[in-house]
Amino acid sequence: AIGGVAILSRRPFAEGREPQCFDRGSMAIAPVDFGGQTVEVTALHLGWPWPFGQNWQVRNVSPILAELNGPALLAGDFNATPWSQTAHAVAAAGGLAPLPVPGATWLYHRLPQWLHFTGLPIDQVMAKGEIDIHAVRTLDPVGSDHLPVLVEFSLPPKPAEDEPQATTAFLR
Repeated sequence: AIGGVAILSRRPFAEGREPQCFDRGSMAIAPVDFGGQTVEVTALHLGWPWPFGQNWQVRNVSPILAELNGPALLAGDFNATPWSQTAHAVAAAGGLAPLPVPGATWLYHRLPQWLHFTGLPIDQVMAKGEIDIHAVRTLDPVGSDHLPVLVEFSLPPKPAEDEPQATTAFLR
């Protein structure tokens, strides 16, 4: 359906937890296995703010976002700028931190190339938990009125199971 999302991954989904879709397909969550560490990857597509309003949709997904465990990444077409009430409400609902905005991500496709700077930053990416973000940038157009957004990130290494855990003792 229009507004539906999908999560495609070259990495396997984490065992024991199934990917799920919510809100008529406008949100999907998939636990993705990154070498033994799981990241809850979330895709979200919110409807237009006007003339329809997004508040009902944000209310629908907020309880689900509240259950995201870190580390988590959320990306999607918010149809709202990063300074909007909608973006702030989504971030607050999931305990997510907005990532730097890479610039305009939506472009009116009929404008000449030299006017594409006039687009809007309505595609957002947010993170939660121990995720090291290295870069957020747009890529070249691929045929949509939105530019692809690339997020380069890494996860901190897990301590080896046989490695002793650090402890602190205070002696008097």
